[in-house]
Amino acid sequence: MTDNLERALEERLLARSQVSSRDVEALRLFARTLPTRPSFWRRPAFQWALSAAAVVLAAVIALPLLFRAPGFGTNPTSQPTAAPTQPAETPTPSPRTTSVPSAGVGAIPLLTGSGSAVIVRIDDPNGLVTGAEAEQAEATMSFRWFDSSVEQVSPTSIRLRWVGYPISEEVELQVSMLSAGVTGTAGKLALHLVQQAPLPQTDAEGEDRILVRTLAAPIDADAVEVTFSR
Repeated sequence: MTDNLERALEERLLARSQVSSRDVEALRLFARTLPTRPSFWRRPAFQWALSAAAVVLAAVIALPLLFRAPGFGTNPTSQPTAAPTQPAETPTPSPRTTSVPSAGVGAIPLLTGSGSAVIVRIDDPNGLVTGAEAEQAEATMSFRWFDSSVEQVSPTSIRLRWVGYPISEEVELQVSMLSAGVTGTAGKLALHLVQQAPLPQTDAEGEDRILVRTLAAPIDADAVEVTFSR
């Protein structure tokens, strides 16, 4: 009886791999110390002990199997976390375009004798000017301050010469037709230059500036009036 119990315990424990060989050896020694008399095995106390041992043995074998079963003793499957919602992109406003004269003539860089970067912007609300280009000027003063000359280049083109400081600046040229209500001015072209200039009756060194303009209609150079302001 003792040998059968010992063999059964050893085979069951080793098959489940729940105990070490040291534990098996300890059980074997314990089994050899048990009485071999049949009356001993029939005692109620020993029968209860055997039942308790069977329960413990079943727990040792069954519990690991239960913990391996899906859904037993494991954490519930975590739900996937939703990706954070990206904020809607604010549309980028279109850059504002810089207004240009109605005739399509933009900023005109002059060709100065000193090499100064002088830009002429034409204010032409009535579309009288269709084109403009600069000619090379000398680093000398061909005129006094606030004087100028207008030369005929073609029936629709005129050349304007005037004087400015030998510095980099932006000049405004306002183009308009003089009102017929003023005696002797009907049909005249008005050119008004806004630029830096010295005070009246004072001396200051300047240099020539030259700009050729093409007009939408024929114009007589003698019918052009040029004025200045600072």
